Amino acid sequence: MAGGEKVTVNERLLVHLREAWIGQPAPTPAATQGGIARALGIRANHVSRSVATLLREGLVEETTARVRGEVRRRKVYSLSSSGRELADRLYGDVARRPVTVEEGNRSSRITVESATRLPNGPRTVTGVLTALREGSVLRPGDTKRKGAVALALVEVGLPPPEALVGRDVERAALQTWHASSVSILSVVGPRGVGKTALLAGFFRKAAESSHAFWKTLGPEDGPVSLAPILSAFLDKIGRSARGSAPVPLSAVLDQRLRGQEALLLFDGLDDASPETKAWVTGVATSAAKAGAKTILIADKPVREWQALRTRGVLQELRLEGLTVDEARLLLGPSLPDDQLRRLHRLAAGNPLALRLAGLSWKESTGADLSDSERTLLSYLRATN
Repeated sequence: MAGGEKVTVNERLLVHLREAWIGQPAPTPAATQGGIARALGIRANHVSRSVATLLREGLVEETTARVRGEVRRRKVYSLSSSGRELADRLYGDVARRPVTVEEGNRSSRITVESATRLPNGPRTVTGVLTALREGSVLRPGDTKRKGAVALALVEVGLPPPEALVGRDVERAALQTWHASSVSILSVVGPRGVGKTALLAGFFRKAAESSHAFWKTLGPEDGPVSLAPILSAFLDKIGRSARGSAPVPLSAVLDQRLRGQEALLLFDGLDDASPETKAWVTGVATSAAKAGAKTILIADKPVREWQALRTRGVLQELRLEGLTVDEARLLLGPSLPDDQLRRLHRLAAGNPLALRLAGLSWKESTGADLSDSERTLLSYLRATN
Protein backbone atom coordinates (compact mmCIF):
# COMPACT_ATOMS: atom_id res chain seq x y z
CA MET A 1 0.00 0.00 0.00
CA ALA A 2 1.32 3.44 -0.90
CA GLY A 3 2.13 5.76 1.98
CA GLY A 4 3.39 3.06 4.31
CA GLU A 5 4.48 -0.52 4.67
CA LYS A 6 2.22 -3.36 3.68
CA VAL A 7 -0.41 -4.22 6.30
CA THR A 8 0.09 -7.82 7.43
CA VAL A 9 -2.70 -10.33 8.02
CA ASN A 10 -2.12 -10.14 11.80
CA GLU A 11 -2.38 -6.35 11.71
CA ARG A 12 -5.55 -6.49 9.62
CA LEU A 13 -7.00 -8.97 12.10
CA LEU A 14 -6.34 -6.59 14.99
CA VAL A 15 -7.96 -3.72 13.10
CA HIS A 16 -10.95 -5.92 12.27
CA LEU A 17 -11.50 -6.91 15.90
CA ARG A 18 -11.30 -3.24 16.89
CA GLU A 19 -14.10 -2.43 14.43
CA ALA A 20 -16.10 -5.61 15.08
CA TRP A 21 -16.65 -4.75 18.74
CA ILE A 22 -17.51 -1.05 18.34
CA GLY A 23 -20.96 -0.51 19.87
CA GLN A 24 -21.42 -4.24 20.43
CA PRO A 25 -22.18 -5.25 24.04
CA ALA A 26 -22.27 -8.94 23.05
CA PRO A 27 -20.31 -11.07 20.56
CA THR A 28 -21.36 -11.02 16.92
CA PRO A 29 -20.49 -13.51 14.16
CA ALA A 30 -17.75 -11.09 13.06
CA ALA A 31 -15.79 -12.03 16.22
CA THR A 32 -15.65 -15.75 15.34
CA GLN A 33 -12.98 -17.37 13.19
CA GLY A 34 -15.48 -17.76 10.35
CA GLY A 35 -16.44 -14.09 10.59
CA ILE A 36 -12.79 -13.05 10.63
CA ALA A 37 -12.08 -15.17 7.54
CA ARG A 38 -14.95 -13.56 5.63
CA ALA A 39 -14.00 -10.03 6.67
CA LEU A 40 -10.34 -10.45 5.73
CA GLY A 41 -11.02 -12.51 2.60
CA ILE A 42 -8.64 -15.29 3.69
CA ARG A 43 -8.84 -19.00 4.37
CA ALA A 44 -9.92 -20.44 7.70
CA ASN A 45 -6.56 -22.12 8.30
CA HIS A 46 -4.83 -18.76 7.84
CA VAL A 47 -7.12 -17.27 10.47
CA SER A 48 -6.33 -20.12 12.87
CA ARG A 49 -2.59 -19.54 12.53
CA SER A 50 -2.91 -15.78 12.96
CA VAL A 51 -5.19 -16.11 15.98
CA ALA A 52 -2.80 -18.60 17.59
CA THR A 53 0.10 -16.16 17.14
CA LEU A 54 -1.83 -13.21 18.56
CA LEU A 55 -3.01 -15.30 21.51
CA ARG A 56 0.60 -16.24 22.32
CA GLU A 57 1.62 -12.58 22.11
CA GLY A 58 -1.16 -11.58 24.49
CA LEU A 59 -2.81 -9.26 21.97
CA VAL A 60 -6.04 -11.25 21.57
CA GLU A 61 -8.26 -13.05 24.09
CA GLU A 62 -10.40 -16.12 23.43
CA THR A 63 -13.67 -16.85 25.18
CA THR A 64 -16.66 -19.13 24.62
CA ALA A 65 -19.91 -17.22 24.44
CA ARG A 66 -23.32 -17.16 22.83
CA VAL A 67 -23.08 -15.32 19.53
CA ARG A 68 -25.89 -12.99 18.55
CA GLY A 69 -28.35 -14.77 16.29
CA GLU A 70 -27.08 -18.28 17.13
CA VAL A 71 -28.24 -20.89 19.62
CA ARG A 72 -24.96 -22.57 20.50
CA ARG A 73 -22.01 -21.05 22.25
CA ARG A 74 -18.92 -20.49 20.09
CA LYS A 75 -15.35 -19.37 20.47
CA VAL A 76 -15.09 -15.62 20.00
CA TYR A 77 -12.11 -13.29 19.97
CA SER A 78 -11.55 -9.81 21.35
CA LEU A 79 -8.62 -7.49 21.93
CA SER A 80 -6.67 -7.52 25.17
CA SER A 81 -5.68 -4.16 26.68
CA SER A 82 -2.30 -4.26 24.93
CA GLY A 83 -3.96 -5.51 21.74
CA ARG A 84 -6.39 -2.60 21.86
CA GLU A 85 -3.55 -0.09 22.20
CA LEU A 86 -1.76 -1.59 19.21
CA ALA A 87 -4.99 -1.82 17.18
CA ASP A 88 -5.74 1.85 17.89
CA ARG A 89 -2.31 2.87 16.60
CA LEU A 90 -2.63 0.63 13.53
CA TYR A 91 -6.12 1.94 12.80
CA GLY A 92 -4.96 5.55 12.97
CA ASP A 93 -1.97 4.86 10.72
CA VAL A 94 -3.94 2.87 8.14
CA ALA A 95 -6.88 5.31 8.08
CA ARG A 96 -4.54 8.13 7.00
CA ARG A 97 -2.89 6.21 4.17
CA PRO A 98 -3.71 7.18 0.58
CA VAL A 99 -5.43 4.90 -1.92
CA THR A 100 -6.32 5.31 -5.57
CA VAL A 101 -10.03 5.10 -6.30
CA GLU A 102 -10.94 4.06 -9.84
CA GLU A 103 -14.49 4.55 -11.12
CA GLY A 104 -14.84 4.01 -14.84
CA ASN A 105 -12.18 6.11 -16.59
CA ARG A 106 -11.72 8.41 -13.61
CA SER A 107 -9.32 8.00 -10.73
CA SER A 108 -8.63 10.02 -7.60
CA ARG A 109 -6.48 9.86 -4.48
CA ILE A 110 -8.14 9.80 -1.08
CA THR A 111 -7.39 8.35 2.35
CA VAL A 112 -8.57 4.96 3.54
CA GLU A 113 -10.83 6.69 6.07
CA SER A 114 -12.46 8.73 3.30
CA ALA A 115 -12.90 5.55 1.26
CA THR A 116 -15.17 4.14 3.99
CA ARG A 117 -17.66 6.94 3.19
CA LEU A 118 -17.89 6.27 -0.55
CA PRO A 119 -21.50 5.52 -1.67
CA ASN A 120 -20.61 2.13 -3.13
CA GLY A 121 -17.51 1.41 -1.10
CA PRO A 122 -16.77 -0.74 1.96
CA ARG A 123 -18.05 0.73 5.22
CA THR A 124 -15.07 -0.22 7.39
CA VAL A 125 -11.31 0.20 7.25
CA THR A 126 -11.04 -3.59 7.26
CA GLY A 127 -13.39 -3.72 4.28
CA VAL A 128 -11.24 -1.24 2.37
CA LEU A 129 -8.08 -3.23 3.07
CA THR A 130 -9.76 -6.43 1.90
CA ALA A 131 -11.12 -4.83 -1.27
CA LEU A 132 -7.84 -3.18 -2.31
CA ARG A 133 -6.26 -4.42 -5.51
CA GLU A 134 -2.64 -4.15 -6.61
CA GLY A 135 -1.74 -2.83 -3.18
CA SER A 136 -3.50 0.55 -3.27
CA VAL A 137 -6.27 0.55 -5.91
CA LEU A 138 -9.92 0.54 -4.86
CA ARG A 139 -12.85 0.04 -7.22
CA PRO A 140 -16.09 0.82 -5.35
CA GLY A 141 -18.94 -1.54 -6.11
CA ASP A 142 -16.59 -4.29 -7.27
CA THR A 143 -18.15 -7.29 -5.55
CA LYS A 144 -15.21 -9.60 -6.16
CA ARG A 145 -13.07 -8.74 -3.18
CA LYS A 146 -9.38 -9.41 -3.10
CA GLY A 147 -8.79 -12.88 -1.69
CA ALA A 148 -12.48 -13.79 -1.70
CA VAL A 149 -13.61 -16.96 -3.40
CA ALA A 150 -16.92 -18.45 -4.49
CA LEU A 151 -17.26 -21.50 -2.27
CA ALA A 152 -18.42 -24.81 -3.71
CA LEU A 153 -20.77 -27.00 -1.68
CA VAL A 154 -21.99 -30.50 -2.49
CA GLU A 155 -23.95 -32.38 0.17
CA VAL A 156 -25.48 -35.78 -0.47
CA GLY A 157 -27.04 -37.29 2.64
CA LEU A 158 -26.13 -34.49 5.06
CA PRO A 159 -28.56 -34.82 8.00
CA PRO A 160 -30.53 -31.84 9.34
CA PRO A 161 -29.04 -29.81 12.22
CA GLU A 162 -29.35 -31.49 15.60
CA ALA A 163 -28.72 -30.17 19.10
CA LEU A 164 -25.89 -32.09 20.76
CA VAL A 165 -25.31 -32.74 24.43
CA GLY A 166 -21.70 -32.47 25.59
CA ARG A 167 -18.94 -33.23 23.07
CA ASP A 168 -16.93 -30.10 23.95
CA VAL A 169 -13.71 -32.15 24.00
CA GLU A 170 -14.48 -33.69 20.63
CA ARG A 171 -15.37 -30.32 19.10
CA ALA A 172 -12.05 -28.92 20.30
CA ALA A 173 -10.25 -31.96 18.85
CA LEU A 174 -11.90 -31.36 15.47
CA GLN A 175 -10.79 -27.72 15.45
CA THR A 176 -7.24 -28.69 16.44
CA TRP A 177 -7.06 -31.27 13.67
CA HIS A 178 -8.50 -28.86 11.10
CA ALA A 179 -5.76 -26.34 11.90
CA SER A 180 -3.01 -28.97 11.93
CA SER A 181 -0.85 -30.37 9.13
CA VAL A 182 -2.53 -33.80 9.31
CA SER A 183 -4.72 -34.14 6.23
CA ILE A 184 -7.03 -37.07 7.05
CA LEU A 185 -9.17 -37.68 10.13
CA SER A 186 -10.99 -40.93 10.83
CA VAL A 187 -13.90 -40.66 13.27
CA VAL A 188 -14.94 -44.00 14.76
CA GLY A 189 -17.30 -45.18 17.47
CA PRO A 190 -20.29 -47.49 17.95
CA ARG A 191 -23.44 -46.85 15.97
CA GLY A 192 -25.68 -44.29 17.64
CA VAL A 193 -22.86 -42.60 19.57
CA GLY A 194 -23.36 -39.36 17.63
CA LYS A 195 -20.58 -39.37 15.02
CA THR A 196 -22.73 -38.10 12.16
CA ALA A 197 -24.49 -35.43 14.23
CA LEU A 198 -21.17 -34.11 15.57
CA LEU A 199 -19.53 -34.01 12.16
CA ALA A 200 -22.57 -32.47 10.48
CA GLY A 201 -22.29 -29.44 12.76
CA PHE A 202 -18.55 -29.19 12.16
CA PHE A 203 -19.07 -29.55 8.40
CA ARG A 204 -21.60 -26.71 8.26
CA LYS A 205 -19.19 -24.35 10.03
CA ALA A 206 -16.30 -25.39 7.79
CA ALA A 207 -18.46 -24.79 4.70
CA GLU A 208 -18.67 -21.10 5.65
CA SER A 209 -15.02 -20.56 4.74
CA SER A 210 -13.92 -23.48 2.56
CA HIS A 211 -15.12 -25.68 -0.30
CA ALA A 212 -17.05 -28.55 1.28
CA PHE A 213 -18.14 -31.99 0.05
CA TRP A 214 -20.32 -34.41 2.07
CA LYS A 215 -21.37 -37.88 0.88
CA THR A 216 -23.24 -40.43 2.97
CA LEU A 217 -22.42 -43.79 1.44
CA GLY A 218 -24.98 -46.50 0.88
CA PRO A 219 -24.63 -50.18 -0.06
CA GLU A 220 -25.39 -49.29 -3.68
CA ASP A 221 -22.56 -46.75 -3.95
CA GLY A 222 -19.37 -47.59 -5.80
CA PRO A 223 -16.58 -45.87 -7.74
CA VAL A 224 -18.74 -45.62 -10.87
CA SER A 225 -21.57 -43.77 -9.09
CA LEU A 226 -19.34 -41.73 -6.78
CA ALA A 227 -16.98 -40.37 -9.42
CA PRO A 228 -19.55 -38.07 -11.12
CA ILE A 229 -20.64 -36.63 -7.75
CA LEU A 230 -17.08 -35.76 -6.78
CA SER A 231 -16.42 -34.49 -10.30
CA ALA A 232 -19.41 -32.12 -10.01
CA PHE A 233 -17.89 -30.74 -6.80
CA LEU A 234 -14.55 -30.15 -8.51
CA ASP A 235 -16.33 -28.50 -11.42
CA LYS A 236 -17.96 -26.05 -8.97
CA ILE A 237 -14.52 -25.15 -7.68
CA GLY A 238 -13.70 -24.19 -11.23
CA ARG A 239 -11.23 -26.84 -12.28
CA SER A 240 -13.11 -29.05 -14.69
CA ALA A 241 -11.48 -32.18 -15.98
CA ARG A 242 -11.00 -32.58 -19.70
CA GLY A 243 -13.07 -35.28 -21.30
CA SER A 244 -15.56 -37.55 -19.56
CA ALA A 245 -13.24 -39.95 -17.75
CA PRO A 246 -14.07 -40.77 -14.09
CA VAL A 247 -12.42 -38.70 -11.40
CA PRO A 248 -8.81 -39.93 -11.16
CA LEU A 249 -7.24 -40.91 -7.88
CA SER A 250 -3.71 -39.67 -8.50
CA ALA A 251 -2.14 -36.68 -10.22
CA VAL A 252 -5.27 -35.21 -11.82
CA LEU A 253 -7.28 -35.10 -8.60
CA ASP A 254 -4.22 -33.72 -6.86
CA GLN A 255 -3.96 -30.92 -9.44
CA ARG A 256 -7.65 -30.05 -9.31
CA LEU A 257 -7.60 -29.61 -5.53
CA ARG A 258 -4.14 -28.10 -5.17
CA GLY A 259 -4.13 -24.70 -3.52
CA GLN A 260 -7.80 -24.98 -2.54
CA GLU A 261 -9.17 -24.77 0.99
CA ALA A 262 -11.36 -27.86 0.79
CA LEU A 263 -12.96 -30.40 3.11
CA LEU A 264 -14.17 -33.79 1.87
CA LEU A 265 -16.28 -35.97 4.17
CA PHE A 266 -17.43 -39.54 3.61
CA ASP A 267 -19.92 -41.03 6.09
CA GLY A 268 -21.23 -44.59 6.34
CA LEU A 269 -18.10 -46.47 5.32
CA ASP A 270 -19.24 -49.53 7.31
CA ASP A 271 -21.91 -50.26 4.71
CA ALA A 272 -19.57 -49.73 1.77
CA SER A 273 -18.06 -52.52 -0.31
CA PRO A 274 -14.30 -53.24 -0.11
CA GLU A 275 -13.92 -51.69 -3.56
CA THR A 276 -15.65 -48.50 -2.40
CA LYS A 277 -13.57 -48.30 0.78
CA ALA A 278 -10.41 -48.56 -1.31
CA TRP A 279 -11.71 -45.87 -3.70
CA VAL A 280 -12.53 -43.46 -0.87
CA THR A 281 -9.12 -44.09 0.72
CA GLY A 282 -7.51 -43.28 -2.62
CA VAL A 283 -9.47 -40.03 -2.86
CA ALA A 284 -8.37 -39.07 0.65
CA THR A 285 -4.75 -39.85 -0.20
CA SER A 286 -4.84 -37.73 -3.37
CA ALA A 287 -6.60 -34.90 -1.55
CA ALA A 288 -3.89 -35.01 1.12
CA LYS A 289 -1.21 -34.51 -1.53
CA ALA A 290 -3.05 -31.37 -2.63
CA GLY A 291 -3.27 -30.04 0.92
CA ALA A 292 -7.03 -30.62 1.25
CA LYS A 293 -8.69 -32.17 4.31
CA THR A 294 -10.73 -35.39 4.42
CA ILE A 295 -12.88 -36.91 7.19
CA LEU A 296 -13.81 -40.59 7.10
CA ILE A 297 -16.62 -41.83 9.40
CA ALA A 298 -17.12 -45.46 10.36
CA ASP A 299 -18.10 -47.60 13.33
CA LYS A 300 -14.71 -49.31 13.30
CA PRO A 301 -11.34 -48.50 11.68
CA VAL A 302 -11.04 -49.63 8.06
CA ARG A 303 -8.12 -51.88 7.13
CA GLU A 304 -6.90 -49.51 4.40
CA TRP A 305 -6.37 -46.74 6.98
CA GLN A 306 -3.49 -48.46 8.75
CA ALA A 307 -0.97 -47.52 6.05
CA LEU A 308 -2.08 -43.88 6.19
CA ARG A 309 -1.75 -43.83 9.98
CA THR A 310 1.76 -45.30 9.72
CA ARG A 311 2.74 -42.53 7.28
CA GLY A 312 1.45 -39.87 9.67
CA VAL A 313 -1.21 -38.47 7.33
CA LEU A 314 -4.19 -39.89 9.24
CA GLN A 315 -5.34 -39.12 12.78
CA GLU A 316 -8.08 -41.01 14.61
CA LEU A 317 -10.82 -39.52 16.77
CA ARG A 318 -12.74 -42.13 18.76
CA LEU A 319 -16.14 -41.19 20.18
CA GLU A 320 -17.13 -42.75 23.48
CA GLY A 321 -20.48 -42.68 25.27
CA LEU A 322 -21.79 -39.71 27.22
CA THR A 323 -21.01 -39.20 30.89
CA VAL A 324 -23.72 -39.65 33.51
CA ASP A 325 -24.08 -35.87 33.84
CA GLU A 326 -24.46 -35.53 30.08
CA ALA A 327 -27.00 -38.36 30.08
CA ARG A 328 -28.98 -36.37 32.65
CA LEU A 329 -29.01 -33.37 30.32
CA LEU A 330 -30.16 -35.63 27.49
CA LEU A 331 -32.99 -37.37 29.37
CA GLY A 332 -34.13 -34.54 31.62
CA PRO A 333 -34.60 -34.17 35.38
CA SER A 334 -37.63 -36.42 35.88
CA LEU A 335 -35.75 -39.75 35.73
CA PRO A 336 -34.62 -40.92 39.23
CA ASP A 337 -30.85 -41.00 39.74
CA ASP A 338 -30.63 -44.76 40.30
CA GLN A 339 -32.67 -45.39 37.15
CA LEU A 340 -30.51 -42.98 35.19
CA ARG A 341 -27.28 -44.63 36.30
CA ARG A 342 -28.56 -48.09 35.45
CA LEU A 343 -29.71 -47.01 32.00
CA HIS A 344 -26.40 -45.24 31.49
CA ARG A 345 -24.50 -48.41 32.37
CA LEU A 346 -26.65 -50.65 30.16
CA ALA A 347 -26.42 -48.26 27.22
CA ALA A 348 -22.69 -47.57 27.79
CA GLY A 349 -23.55 -43.88 27.48
CA ASN A 350 -24.69 -44.32 23.87
CA PRO A 351 -26.96 -41.30 23.11
CA LEU A 352 -29.29 -43.24 20.79
CA ALA A 353 -29.69 -46.08 23.27
CA LEU A 354 -30.27 -43.60 26.10
CA ARG A 355 -32.96 -41.76 24.14
CA LEU A 356 -34.73 -45.01 23.34
CA ALA A 357 -34.43 -46.25 26.92
CA GLY A 358 -35.88 -42.98 28.16
CA LEU A 359 -39.05 -43.40 26.17
CA SER A 360 -42.12 -44.66 27.99
CA TRP A 361 -43.99 -47.56 26.41
CA LYS A 362 -46.81 -45.17 25.62
CA GLU A 363 -44.46 -42.79 23.83
CA SER A 364 -42.60 -45.54 22.00
CA THR A 365 -45.74 -47.26 20.73
CA GLY A 366 -46.58 -44.38 18.43
CA ALA A 367 -43.02 -43.31 17.73
CA ASP A 368 -41.57 -43.63 14.27
CA LEU A 369 -38.85 -46.17 15.11
CA SER A 370 -36.92 -48.50 12.84
CA ASP A 371 -36.90 -52.26 13.47
CA SER A 372 -33.37 -52.07 14.90
CA GLU A 373 -34.39 -49.21 17.22
CA ARG A 374 -37.41 -51.15 18.47
CA THR A 375 -35.23 -54.20 19.08
CA LEU A 376 -32.77 -52.14 21.09
CA LEU A 377 -35.58 -50.50 23.04
CA SER A 378 -37.11 -53.88 23.85
CA TYR A 379 -33.74 -55.21 25.03
CA LEU A 380 -33.09 -52.24 27.28
CA ARG A 381 -36.54 -52.41 28.84
CA ALA A 382 -36.30 -56.17 29.33
CA THR A 383 -32.93 -55.88 31.11
CA ASN A 384 -34.11 -52.96 33.20
